[in-house]
Amino acid sequence: MTSFRVAMASVFVFPALLSIGAACVLGGALAGWNPLWREPELTMSEAAALKDRATMQRLISKGVDPNVPASVRAGILKSRDIVVTPLEAPVGTRTPTAMQFLLARGARMDDRERAILFCLADLVGVTVALAAYASGYGFSVRNTDELAALFGDAPWKFYVYNIVCAALTVLLSEPRGGRVPVHAFRHRG
Repeated sequence: MTSFRVAMASVFVFPALLSIGAACVLGGALAGWNPLWREPELTMSEAAALKDRATMQRLISKGVDPNVPASVRAGILKSRDIVVTPLEAPVGTRTPTAMQFLLARGARMDDRERAILFCLADLVGVTVALAAYASGYGFSVRNTDELAALFGDAPWKFYVYNIVCAALTVLLSEPRGGRVPVHAFRHRG
């Protein structure tokens, strides 16, 4: 009879303890306590440096201004804590997509900020005029370093290339309603 009680206790006690533990973890998570890990809250500048668009969007939705300087912990941009704007942080980590994301969501780049970004980009070896975007060139998408190598001395050639490609895209776009837009212009003419 004793071995039967031990067997029954082991069958019911361990699942009961696991259930209590799971309830504690779930209750703690609902209360805002993470019992299994600690995830530090990122500032807007840290999220921009880490190219964490989800956190940037969440912070913007909470009303955080994407133009206000914020602290960045040691190890993300430098070996010590620093304070930078969310637009300056992506220059330090060479993540122009974060800069694009912020500019599309209300970040402002005035003359002062632009001058700071150019100085930072010069320090880290990025061409800011071309560093804002990765772009297609020829038959492939080029990253910012490739664009800087191709057009670093004359970025205006890259801008002309983009304007010509945009115009050709409009003029030679696929047919709409069975008609090619170039033909529509010629027939109206």
